[in-house]
Amino acid sequence: MNVYEITIAPKNERADKIKMNIFAVLTAISVTGALICFNFAFMWENLMFIPTVLFVILIFVFLYGKHQYYNFYDLSFYDGEIKIVKVRNNNKRLLIARFNGKNITKIGLVSKTNVDFKEYKRLIATSKIESNSLLITFEDGESKLLVLPYEEGFLTALIRYYGVNKCEKGLIEYIKSK
Repeated sequence: MNVYEITIAPKNERADKIKMNIFAVLTAISVTGALICFNFAFMWENLMFIPTVLFVILIFVFLYGKHQYYNFYDLSFYDGEIKIVKVRNNNKRLLIARFNGKNITKIGLVSKTNVDFKEYKRLIATSKIESNSLLITFEDGESKLLVLPYEEGFLTALIRYYGVNKCEKGLIEYIKSK
């Protein structure tokens, strides 16, 4: 049984956490403002309905903005199945992709492969693509390309399960040089 799990953190984790907290505070202020305006709307008749609507719109904008920051990716490999989950704000999990290993055609590095990115549907589970990022191609009805950060433990689990024949020559040379 091959099991490997890794969490891929955002590139600016501290800044993203600060932005998420700022959006949370702005959302709370907007909710308070909307409630106050709604209460005064009955006293002053129709004068306060416009600010109430604006505060409600701000609530939705700030809630949307809050969910755009502080996202992690969980990458797991369990008996031939690769699963990528996006973790939002450290509490909500969203399944991005699940792949069966039987459909893998190649495992390589971004810098060592000559892949035309336009031919594939891309799935990227890393905050930035570097020259040593892992590149996995799949064929399951359509061609898919998975770009992951280079993690030696994950790569070892893949090679143990699928064998060296799915790896490109450049990847094997890169592993030997390390």
